[in-house]
Amino acid sequence: MTHCGMAWGPFTALARHLAVLLVLGLPVQTTAAEIGDLFRSMVFLRQVRTNLNITPKETNEVWLKSVFTGELKPQTSVSSGSGSLFVFSNRLYLVTARHVATSMGLSSEMVLGESKRPVVRSLARLSRVSNQIPWIHHKAADVSILRLLPSDQDLDDLFRVWSLPATILATHAVSPPRDVPLTVFGFPFGLGVYPEHSPISRASRCASGLVEMPEDSASQRPRRTIFFLEDPSISGFSGAPVVHLNAPLRGPGYTLGSGPATCYGFVSATVSDETGGKLAEIVPSSQVFELLVSDLSASPN
Repeated sequence: MTHCGMAWGPFTALARHLAVLLVLGLPVQTTAAEIGDLFRSMVFLRQVRTNLNITPKETNEVWLKSVFTGELKPQTSVSSGSGSLFVFSNRLYLVTARHVATSMGLSSEMVLGESKRPVVRSLARLSRVSNQIPWIHHKAADVSILRLLPSDQDLDDLFRVWSLPATILATHAVSPPRDVPLTVFGFPFGLGVYPEHSPISRASRCASGLVEMPEDSASQRPRRTIFFLEDPSISGFSGAPVVHLNAPLRGPGYTLGSGPATCYGFVSATVSDETGGKLAEIVPSSQVFELLVSDLSASPN
């Protein structure tokens, strides 16, 4: 693939570290700082909305009044999900699940970056819009991308350092080998965001080849191609990348891989039945690659 305009970003230090150790014949280990390099590209998305009471005649906001103080506060609901930053043809993109993207509005925020100093920015500000977030949705798959255009050059440079290279995406529709360990990085239940930005990681393995899922009119989901993981997803993991970290590095209490890594897909949903069996439904990363190529073709400048 030739479109990606950036080298290895977060994986560069890891790759060099591993290469030096292997050449010297030294034990393979990594540092907490290098683990942080990987985590910086993982994004927590959050939208807080005031609940509405909608009737045929009018729409009203729902407010709550304290019986003790008389204080009024709006009743709110929170939508959240996971995402990741990628750089493709020298462009910055946020990738997440489509159902997460459509739940985000102009006041939604994304959190990413250093564990002790996370960056919090509104999606409207980062995409330079004032009326609607310009998500690009896949026509069938549960994935969306958003081109980011930070107005601050320092922030733009920082995001590029933190971003994953699009070269780690599996560009053809494939499912991972069954014997390959996979890791999901995200923020289930909003965990791993505060007080430190440290995404939750979960290990699993592929449980299927590519599967053609039928249209589901009840949930308004179209016919789509996916693969399954052995384990179910968790609320808030939607949109999280599913990564195979090659050449695992092991240290006290952690295991991490070094490049080249492969992102095989993105978490979509959990499928289950009345027996209690559950599997995570994963969108192949090739469908994100389709969106990136399509956006570049539609607006080459």
